[in-house]
Amino acid sequence: MISVTDYTNIRVNYELKPADLRFPSAEEVAYMPNNRHFARAIAAHHAEMVKHLERAVRDLAQAMEEQRPWAPLRDALCRYADGELLPHAAAEESTLYARARDNPVLVPLIEAMLAEHRSLRQWRDRIQQASQAVDALVAGGALSGLFAEHAAKEEHQLLPALVRRADVDLGALLGALQDELVGRQFPPDHRL
Repeated sequence: MISVTDYTNIRVNYELKPADLRFPSAEEVAYMPNNRHFARAIAAHHAEMVKHLERAVRDLAQAMEEQRPWAPLRDALCRYADGELLPHAAAEESTLYARARDNPVLVPLIEAMLAEHRSLRQWRDRIQQASQAVDALVAGGALSGLFAEHAAKEEHQLLPALVRRADVDLGALLGALQDELVGRQFPPDHRL
């Protein structure tokens, strides 16, 4: 059993400050429902992206198993990464992550998530460079699995921390994220 003292020591080891352990203010509680709505919208978009990646990898595996042409599926997966996944990651970096960085407690999480974005780009490159179906499949599976874990981390760690803050407007951040995506010359119907 962990005593209160032990729990405090555990929290200090994670560099949380006493202010992080407080109950939310009335203003924060009033603001949470709006932020929760936008956090759910982000999670729903992540779920769509995860499904798309899983389906693409499954299609690649089936083509390999049936000895059908696999290169067009590899190329389609790269187009999805280039047109959706990686721009989404870049937009998160300049909106959600930039806003979260002002909380020192979240900086290690943000640094880890930025490293995952770099890994996503590397796996995308490995998919494109694959000269054999098995290599494309392995890299595609790694890309898909990494993104699923990354999205879960964002939804279960980062977004809840932002939802609680009265000084964070997830709706405005989501709007900025969409503006950045549109500003990168995406089709007008591209929505988060």
